[in-house]
Amino acid sequence: MLFGHARLCAPVLGQEESAPSAHESTRSADVNDGPTSAHPAPAGWPRTASPEDVATVAEGGVVVPAGALTCQANGQMGAGQTRAGQTRASARTEVTPYEVTTVAEGPHEGAAAEAAAPEAGPHTEPASPEGAEVPTAQPAATEPAESADTWPRELNKDEVSITAENVYYHEGITGAQGNVVVKYRDLVVHADVGELDKDRVWGEFRGNVVIETPNVRTTATRLRVNLDTGEWSVEGGATTIQPQFFQAGIVEPVYVGGSATEAEKEGGPIHVRDGYATTCDLPKRHYALTSRRITVLPDDKVVLRKPTLEVFGHRALRYPWDLVLSMRRRQNRFLPTVGQNQVEGYYAKFAYLYLAGDYGDGLVRLHLTQKRGIGFGAEHEFDSALQSGQLSLFLEPEMGAFSGRARHTYHFNEALGSDLSLSLQRNSGYAGASTMMSGNMSLRHSVSSSDTSLGFEHSRADSAYSDSRRYTMNFSHRQRLGFDAGWNLQSVWRESSYGGDRPSYGSFESDFEYQERRTHLDWALSAEKRWDLSDEEAGATGYGLDSLPEIVLNTDSSRLNGFEIFGRVPLRSTLRAGHFIQYPDEKHVSMVSIDTNLGGGTTRLGSHSQLRTSGSFSQAFYDEGSARYTDGLSASLESEFGSHWHNRLSYGFGAVHGYSPLRRDYGYRRHDLSVQLVRQALNRSRVELSSGYDFVDDRYREARLRATFDTSARTRWEVMGGYDIEGSIWRPLQLRWMYARPDKLYLTMSSRYDLDAGDLSSADLELDWRAHRFWRLEAISSYSGYTNDLDHLNLRVTRDLHCWIGSLTYNKDLDEFRLGFGLKAFPFEERDWSLGRGGQRLGSYQQPYY
Repeated sequence: MLFGHARLCAPVLGQEESAPSAHESTRSADVNDGPTSAHPAPAGWPRTASPEDVATVAEGGVVVPAGALTCQANGQMGAGQTRAGQTRASARTEVTPYEVTTVAEGPHEGAAAEAAAPEAGPHTEPASPEGAEVPTAQPAATEPAESADTWPRELNKDEVSITAENVYYHEGITGAQGNVVVKYRDLVVHADVGELDKDRVWGEFRGNVVIETPNVRTTATRLRVNLDTGEWSVEGGATTIQPQFFQAGIVEPVYVGGSATEAEKEGGPIHVRDGYATTCDLPKRHYALTSRRITVLPDDKVVLRKPTLEVFGHRALRYPWDLVLSMRRRQNRFLPTVGQNQVEGYYAKFAYLYLAGDYGDGLVRLHLTQKRGIGFGAEHEFDSALQSGQLSLFLEPEMGAFSGRARHTYHFNEALGSDLSLSLQRNSGYAGASTMMSGNMSLRHSVSSSDTSLGFEHSRADSAYSDSRRYTMNFSHRQRLGFDAGWNLQSVWRESSYGGDRPSYGSFESDFEYQERRTHLDWALSAEKRWDLSDEEAGATGYGLDSLPEIVLNTDSSRLNGFEIFGRVPLRSTLRAGHFIQYPDEKHVSMVSIDTNLGGGTTRLGSHSQLRTSGSFSQAFYDEGSARYTDGLSASLESEFGSHWHNRLSYGFGAVHGYSPLRRDYGYRRHDLSVQLVRQALNRSRVELSSGYDFVDDRYREARLRATFDTSARTRWEVMGGYDIEGSIWRPLQLRWMYARPDKLYLTMSSRYDLDAGDLSSADLELDWRAHRFWRLEAISSYSGYTNDLDHLNLRVTRDLHCWIGSLTYNKDLDEFRLGFGLKAFPFEERDWSLGRGGQRLGSYQQPYY
């Protein structure tokens, strides 16, 4: 959770021969209060550098040969350091495979700039052994140091940067003291003292340790980390985890702490000893879940071993089982919901999330109700590399009611998989007893050249009023023959019955289609056949059409090398030919037809208008000697008047001539004119008026009005109405008003008023009001003018209890009061309080007549 995979590489500077090889194991066995137990520190560790330790000093920039170095901050000089320029010696140390470079942040204000130290690198001459005289580098050989404003440069993937007041290097160990800051990838560690072993694998940091990664911050007294494996441990740690860290289901920070915390590896489980978990950030926590052992599985769940719930510092409850809080599911309820309704009476409902190791997790439910007795059930989910599934069961033994659902998906290999779904439900005590059962299974095979599926489905419903059964089997195969061709085959067998004395209906249908794309056209060959398997007394099988077979060719101007009629009109054309059997009369018909669409272009008429036109023509011939053809024309003139007014005048014409024995070729006459006038001011208002005339029926179309007005940044009005010109009837006037003030108030009211009758048909209200930073009131209501009563009324009052949240809900449809408590950080999904008796979404939503 805190550390990524890394290796910090830094062989001994100037002594490349002493660097451990890739096959040597030279890590220190442990990191203690000194540099390491394997590499004991000299007396007085961490020591101050001696003169012979320093090869070059210039403005605080130091290239370190063998030996150790301490760079003092704020003008305090290590041995061998000059006072020229009074340089600022706060050091930044970058550890690379060949060097440790300590770069000063720059001189103090007013200090003169001097030459920087030469840059060390792979070609740096080996330094003299420790204690030997080291010549000072000549100014002529130096290069300008990297500018302070370019620091820190972007680190490579496995580089680690160290900033500290004092940095030293001794016998392969890198140490730092005073305002130590270590950066690696997206990890930042602050400490008073830190060191890395000679292999740059293990690091230890002590004193005011702060570990920061995206969305996670930990404070501790001691940190030990393996940069290779991501293994780490802290003592006295307290961690704040932001909601963005989790995959889902958590909306406020989570606070976790304990005497010791350790992670096995990068991305692996995190274990906390003698720990606590809470979402309360007060010094005296309102609540906490304490446990001798807490396990965090990143992006999955938090497991507390037999935790204790402490409220205001006092033990309130000791769980006899392990408590699991999921990071993926929105079902983290471990407190009951209580309430009362007309079906269940008074009730208390419990839900507990349990852990099943590698076999998934789930919920155990317990309902204690006054009228329906005890109900209990479970929901279990699992997900692995090859399979996933869900199982849900719930029983009410006293009422003989139960429900169960199962879903399973299995991947035999990359190409072959299966899906299974089962459902069984028996209701009682609501609207009569009923039993419903359904199941379906499918096998699918998919490779680069084909997709195949085979499915089975069975459903049954029994009640005091009806008895029905349905069976279905389907098969489909899609074959790809390169990029330009392919064929499909689909078959479906169905059988259904309604009641024991009624005949059963059955059928088998099969479709085949071959498609191929050529340079100048596309062509397809299709065949479709249906076999009736119904009982003789079932009678006619209904309407249907078999094609045995049908061939279709498609082309257009772009495929015909830009060919256009009269050199100006583009076209799209389809040729069809086939033999058909039409049911229920079983009539055989052969036909050939050609359908052509013309134009579709736009012509500019001045600077404010444009004309869109298109046409169509279709001709069909049938073997019985009949023929049918259709023609059509459409045009649309769009104009602009000023900056806000827009107008559209549309004309349409279509006619059918002759006779077709195939029902699918039936057409209709069309001859109409419509007009639309719009005034739109961006982010302010939009008004639309529309009407027209139908020349076929010789009547005017309704005149309609739709308008929206944003009277302020928070307020909107919506109006909708209409007038039947021929019948002299006013359509109901619909009016909606909205007010939205973010995080404070959302209020919507709508009404439907019958202008002819002079009555209010209906009115709706939706309210979400944060009356106080602790209180929230929500309401949804619907009034009917026909019953002069409220059809629906849902109310909910919510109280913010800092880290807790409590709500009281009333539902008029169910005559239910419900009281619930939960944690703000772990929201739970319950039955949506805004649903009506039939499951419909309540609220202020317009349902226009047209």
